[in-house]
Amino acid sequence: MWSWYGHGDPRFVAGATTVALLVLVIVGRRVRSVAARRTSFTVDRSQQTEPEPVGIRGSVLGWLLLAVLVAAGVLTGLLALFNWPEMPPPAAFDPVQLLELLKIALAVVAGLGGVVLLAVNLRKQRVTEAEHRLAQSRDQREQEQSFNERYGTAAEQLAHEHPAVRLAGVYAMAGLADDWSGNQQICVDVLCGYLRLPAVEGDGSDVKVRETVVGVLRERLSGGWARPHVDLDLSGAVLADMDFTSVATSGWARFDGARFEGGRTILDLRWLSNTTFSAAEFLAERTEFGKAELLGAVFRGGTVVLDAERVQHHTVDLIGCQFQDVTISFRGTQRWHCPVNFRDCEFSGCTFEFRELGKGPRDLDAPHVNCTIRQSVLADCTIDLRDAVQGEHLLWLVDTELHAVRFEEEIELQEDDVKWLNVRDLTLHDTELPERHVRYRD
Repeated sequence: MWSWYGHGDPRFVAGATTVALLVLVIVGRRVRSVAARRTSFTVDRSQQTEPEPVGIRGSVLGWLLLAVLVAAGVLTGLLALFNWPEMPPPAAFDPVQLLELLKIALAVVAGLGGVVLLAVNLRKQRVTEAEHRLAQSRDQREQEQSFNERYGTAAEQLAHEHPAVRLAGVYAMAGLADDWSGNQQICVDVLCGYLRLPAVEGDGSDVKVRETVVGVLRERLSGGWARPHVDLDLSGAVLADMDFTSVATSGWARFDGARFEGGRTILDLRWLSNTTFSAAEFLAERTEFGKAELLGAVFRGGTVVLDAERVQHHTVDLIGCQFQDVTISFRGTQRWHCPVNFRDCEFSGCTFEFRELGKGPRDLDAPHVNCTIRQSVLADCTIDLRDAVQGEHLLWLVDTELHAVRFEEEIELQEDDVKWLNVRDLTLHDTELPERHVRYRD
């Protein structure tokens, strides 16, 4: 027998065992590859979602083969460490040594049994994980189907002719946006789309539905949704009593061509990344600003209020806007640290009212307003400074045309050294400047 194994030479034994195991590994992988190619020709590839897992028999054999390879490697290392000792012939083993060899063989068999148990448990674990993934996928599909059904129902309700059904659709769509975080923007787009539809003149129920849409959007964007990032497309919408005081979305808002009506409109857009108001109309009785940048808006009638408490530490830029019969009122008792800029604007029949500046307790600092009107046209306007606490940077008129502009002031309330009107490159028509309070700038 030993003649087949190099007469007990351990190096030959280790080498032959390693070669045999490598041959088994190569042949096994080759057989599996051929079987997989044959299966691929018989199964429609369009129906295959993932490769078939290895069977329990193949898994056990694979782990056994790995265990044998590890054992052979350890044995080879030990033999090399002891300088490849010669193996004695079988006759040299006494009964005690044979019993010890038998114990070692039984331990090896027990180890192989442990490997089989490990392979079975691993296989069970993989099957359990696969079932869990399938259950999760199934639950997700069912949830998406439920969301789609709710979306379809809410959309149909919003398109219903009866206002009560449309009102229910508003709350249904808002509730869906609360739950469907992945498509929250779609729900917001639908609600904004309803506001962009033409308003029904004289229909009080339609006004109620629109007010409800604005209310649910404001409620959720003011704290109902944690740190939302949604965009608001309200182009051409009719918005009554719109309040953007605490809207906290980090997205953008588009109000191009929108019409703001009602008793009060509040715009404080400090949290929005970008806003546009091209051709927007402001018709509300009172419009209040915090931080805002408006380009190309139109104001007709009513009062535009710039309050120190709301504008504090922010900037208001009104560029390319038109003002017709509007009262622009500056109010507050606090110091202002950011300017209000009008550029490329047209004013017709407007009143700039600074009378409310400085009203309040006398221990507060006088307001420091920096209102700049640049490259604009003022026609038949009034600048009213009566009773106002004035500062040296109160009003700047730069590269501007004044047509029949009147300055209302009370001389007895002014200090001789107060120069509140800063002018540069003015064009005057039927206008007299209050020279006592004018500072000409280069």
